[in-house]
Amino acid sequence: LHYQTTFDILNLSIGSVEAKLQIYDPKGTPTGVFCSPIAPPPSTVSVLLNAGGELHRSTSADLPLLNGWARLTWDQAVELQMTGEVTFISASPQPCLLVCNRSSAEIIASAHIPAVRAAKEFRAAVAITKNRHTALALVNPSDSQAASVQITLRHPSGELYHAFNRRIDPQNRITKYVWVLVQCDLDFCPFPPEPTPEMFHGSVQITSDIPIAVAALDVLFPEGKYVAVPVLAP
Repeated sequence: LHYQTTFDILNLSIGSVEAKLQIYDPKGTPTGVFCSPIAPPPSTVSVLLNAGGELHRSTSADLPLLNGWARLTWDQAVELQMTGEVTFISASPQPCLLVCNRSSAEIIASAHIPAVRAAKEFRAAVAITKNRHTALALVNPSDSQAASVQITLRHPSGELYHAFNRRIDPQNRITKYVWVLVQCDLDFCPFPPEPTPEMFHGSVQITSDIPIAVAALDVLFPEGKYVAVPVLAP
């Protein structure tokens, strides 16, 4: 069993653009995730994308597990689109093998997570039940400022359910199930904390004093399937 992430970067402009993809660990240190002959650590991938061009790159399956984040930058005032497909695979890890070359029988779960521009506010739908839990990834892309973040859960009616604060150090990432964030303020907490709500469907509002990035994913139990959750910046 192992994970791989596949990045797809598409140039939507009518001109060429030089793009750079950098991978970081949860503490903001550049790290290696791609096949070494292609991009040795620290895994900065620089590519010239022609008009309508695309980059398709999977992390290498023979490397240690990484719960990190990616930054995409480019040198022109053009529009690029990037998604990261997170895939859970039941097969022997093979160095440099692209996920698209795996058969469907080897893929347990996968979800496409779109890249977002850093902003000071995000909103998303949330589910906290016995069979479905929403997980959040919060990234502070600043290399010098800590982010003070408020996370507010609301009922479908808009009524406040719970609100709490978190600090994210520069270039750090927090990744937790929403219910773990509500119940536990430690770096490591058992999942799921008790008691888990029988049925909660609502929304989450995330605000920060500096721009951050947010992604969301629903995990379905007991199989552990994934469902991508759109995250909107109002």
